[in-house]
Amino acid sequence: MKVNRKNRIEVLRQGLQELASELYAEEVLSLVADSVKRLLNCLSCGVLLLIEGEGLKVKISRGLSYSYIKELHSSPEHDLINQILQNPKSLVVKEGDPLYGKGFEHPYKSLAVVPLIKGQEVIGTLFSDSNDTDTFQGEAMEFLEDMALLTVVALDYYQNKDKLISTVNVDALTGLYNFKHFHELLFREVLRAEDVGHPFSLLLFSISGMADYNSAMGHVRGDQLLRDTANIIKTRVRRFDVVARYSGAKMVVIMPETTKGEASRKAQEILEAFEEGSWAKTVSRLVYFKGGVVSYLQDAKDEKELLDHLEGALYEAKRVKGSKVVVWTS
Repeated sequence: MKVNRKNRIEVLRQGLQELASELYAEEVLSLVADSVKRLLNCLSCGVLLLIEGEGLKVKISRGLSYSYIKELHSSPEHDLINQILQNPKSLVVKEGDPLYGKGFEHPYKSLAVVPLIKGQEVIGTLFSDSNDTDTFQGEAMEFLEDMALLTVVALDYYQNKDKLISTVNVDALTGLYNFKHFHELLFREVLRAEDVGHPFSLLLFSISGMADYNSAMGHVRGDQLLRDTANIIKTRVRRFDVVARYSGAKMVVIMPETTKGEASRKAQEILEAFEEGSWAKTVSRLVYFKGGVVSYLQDAKDEKELLDHLEGALYEAKRVKGSKVVVWTS
């Protein structure tokens, strides 16, 4: 398909529209790769990023095999990328060029590499190779440069957005989600559970005795205990489970698609891990681990009732001496 001004404007419009609708960065980059592959009818194309300490990494690609991507990731240097770093401008390689044959996976007749420049820094490249000698000229190259610009804008936008989201939604001490964001995610999970009819469970944990621990050990050690406990929980739940700081020394977990029996076993596993910590092995022990477990829709008909029962289960655990997990029973 021929690249002309109308094609270029339409792809840029779609990219900016996706940015405005706050889709994931990968969706914008997929638009870039799909558009280059379709409009230029190339062998392969993609976005390669230079990651500090790791080298060249494929962010998105079309036409590259998985085995080649692994090979590329394991290579510390790449001749074409080095050329771009030394002289950051668009490059077209054809037969007779000193760099010809030192490109990417396919035996191409022409290859275009466009630098991705953020400020004064080259952060990667957009590449495309073709079995036609004259693919990359005129509006085709202008189109690739447009796509490189859109890629940099998308990467910069989402990087700043992630930083902002982290600032707004993450608890500074523990690195967990904060109470506000927990409620937002819980509301979504309630709606999802109602739509699909599948259960989810909540775990609420509290470190009992934190006031005494802070008085005896100091607040610096107390803060470290909170961070260590957060890490115990995070490393023992699934990647898609939500862990948040509920308040003070309380931490909560949303476990989608999880029955109460499964959740109670996980809560017990986390309790046992807490009991392995140095804070639990002193003669004059100060802190204990308490937990409550509830499940939706089994234990409640709405979010308020669910949280009431969750705190009720934790309250029962606190009434028992030592570390304890209580599962709510109606």
